[in-house]
Amino acid sequence: MACEYCNIVNGEGKGVVLYEDDRAIIAARDTVLTPGQITVFPKIHAPIIELISEDLLGHCAVLANAVSVVLFERLGSKGTNILV
Repeated sequence: MACEYCNIVNGEGKGVVLYEDDRAIIAARDTVLTPGQITVFPKIHAPIIELISEDLLGHCAVLANAVSVVLFERLGSKGTNILV
């Protein structure tokens, strides 16, 4: 079975890429836990979090914070949840 996140990285997945850099992607995916969910994930395939370097995890956390700020400022969001 193909990895849903790797498919998005390869341009084959279902979802809208909102931001991308050389290390991570921010996407609005089809399959979500809650309406309005935005997913931040690394471009490397990592089925468990222990396989992601601390530096890359930090980078993803910075991106999650940045997208939270945009949701507050542009969409008037009243709150965000960051789930790992």
